[in-house]
Amino acid sequence: MKIWTTFIIVLLALSLVGCADDSSSDSDQDDDATDDDMADDDDAADDDVADDDVADDDVADDDTSPDDCSVPLYEQITSLTLDLPDSGDPTDVYFPADAAAVDLPLALLLQGALVDKQYYASFAGQVAGYGFVVAVPNHRRTGLLAGLYPDLRTIGEALAFFTAADVDPESPLFGRVDENTLLLLGHSFGGAAALYAIQDKCMFPFCTGGFSRPAELKAAALYAAHLTTAGVAPPIQNGDIAVALTSGSVDGVATPDEMDASYVALQAPPKALITALGANHFGICDINNPPGADPDASPPTLPQEVANETLARWSALFLRAHALDDACAYDYIHGDGATTDANVEITAEP
Repeated sequence: MKIWTTFIIVLLALSLVGCADDSSSDSDQDDDATDDDMADDDDAADDDVADDDVADDDVADDDTSPDDCSVPLYEQITSLTLDLPDSGDPTDVYFPADAAAVDLPLALLLQGALVDKQYYASFAGQVAGYGFVVAVPNHRRTGLLAGLYPDLRTIGEALAFFTAADVDPESPLFGRVDENTLLLLGHSFGGAAALYAIQDKCMFPFCTGGFSRPAELKAAALYAAHLTTAGVAPPIQNGDIAVALTSGSVDGVATPDEMDASYVALQAPPKALITALGANHFGICDINNPPGADPDASPPTLPQEVANETLARWSALFLRAHALDDACAYDYIHGDGATTDANVEITAEP
């Protein structure tokens, strides 16, 4: 009964998290893709385009050396919307437009409660620029939790779909996906779901139909995600899966103390707690407190576009460091990165 109560408390806390309510989430019925023009850290603009359109995204800083791994590998990003075949979940997909960008790891983003996929466009596109295929499904539930709530079943479905797409000559993702590497991104409810996936646990309300952790899962970077209740987080048995908890220093929903407790609860390195100074609960969303959202009463002091870029960069480089053995990314995460970025604080165990 104590365990059941804990999970219900977690549900109640996380179900308030979102960048859109049910009315805003209706856009998951629209197969339009969202493309993002990602300019220097001081500019970001979002553009909606039809499926199969290509967006050219300038994400490089003119003042930064090309040898600096904090600069995205790819400037042009393709965005399109595909439907997962079993659930029918419309899924926005972001990947480098460069035809030479092949065998890219799949990074699956599990949305926050009632957060429509469109509000992750800037963040997802910028992560893709570091050499990933980023998939953002809209998973709509009925019943006890009605609306947009991710479910762990999506992980297996998405992995199978993108693996098949990689070997299908008719697919726009033909030859693009590394079938052996799966990474998780997540926000709030979706990030908490990912923490259970990492532990190979099917726990309601995050999992409703059984789950088996794929062997391909290598690492995760999760925003505003914790398992802390009443100041205490249970041990998180992450095993050999590297986990970064990313957060906002002024988050009024997933508070810094709750994030700290869950970071300590991670049982095995590599792990990191990366805090964007001045970001609130919506730091990886395109806009703060969108219409219809249950707002974070704590206003951000970090501009939204800067929070998006900062969190995308640190998330992507953590994944590259610990899933792809990227030495430059490793040095950035565990070395000089924090000293060159005034917008973050980091605690890490390599």
